[in-house]
Amino acid sequence: MVSCFAIVYRKLKWHSRGMSAKNHSRFAKMRRALTSIPTADLLAAILVVATIATIAVTLIGERRTPENAPLIWIVFKSVIVIAVILVVLLVIKTRLEYRRRTYNPSLAFEFDKMFNSLEDARSEAAKVCKSLLAVPGQSRNWEAIPEGDRVKVEPVLDFLEDLGFYLEGDQFSDEVIHHHFFHWIRGWYSNLESYVQYYREVRNQMAAYGHIKVLYARVSEIEKRHEKPQLWLATDQEKLAFLKEECDDKEIKLGMTIAEVENILGPPATKIDLGEKVLYKYKDMTVEFHDGKVTDVR
Repeated sequence: MVSCFAIVYRKLKWHSRGMSAKNHSRFAKMRRALTSIPTADLLAAILVVATIATIAVTLIGERRTPENAPLIWIVFKSVIVIAVILVVLLVIKTRLEYRRRTYNPSLAFEFDKMFNSLEDARSEAAKVCKSLLAVPGQSRNWEAIPEGDRVKVEPVLDFLEDLGFYLEGDQFSDEVIHHHFFHWIRGWYSNLESYVQYYREVRNQMAAYGHIKVLYARVSEIEKRHEKPQLWLATDQEKLAFLKEECDDKEIKLGMTIAEVENILGPPATKIDLGEKVLYKYKDMTVEFHDGKVTDVR
């Protein structure tokens, strides 16, 4: 029976290829429901009912007579009642397991950690996207961005690609991914969809980052359930607002105080006090202060 479930699961997996996001989600739910069935309990229930029926038939005998007819009817009803009770218990247990799998955040927490570890990479990618938006509309294309800067957006795309890959592999549900990552999936894909197309054409790899589109489409289906959903950052202002969240929190500006810098970057790796001038050295940045205010960043 387990092998039968596995075959049905693979069939559902195969049929979901090339479908719309809504049908992708439906087939994912069907596969999750299938794998939520407690196989051991199902087999045990079938065995119990079969055993009771076998014992009853053996005790009563094969021939039906007026004397044993009432007893046969009682046994038959008992088997039916027991079977119904077991089915109800299996349905309840399957439903609880399905719900647990739907909202299981274990793997999502691991991806949260990975995403947070990309804070510096996200900041660099956001700066590159901002530089692209600074290019006038008619001339705006990724060729206008130096190659050394273009590659800085790829760690973010790689993360989203992995997220989509594991979503398609039923490692977590659409609901969990929407709850944890929709804001960033929408924001980054709105800014980088054009780069994905550019990357495919330049590298001649038309399947590159293919899971991101499906990822975005599936979590958008969840977002549509909410009132007045915003599914896409359509304007430059909306895109810049998102990019500002991703990178400006670490931007050091002239005139900031020492406290403001430490609040953004934390304590420096090295502090050099030269009297009127103080240098804060970080991993990839040196901030110079005069009279307690930022005068240079390099």
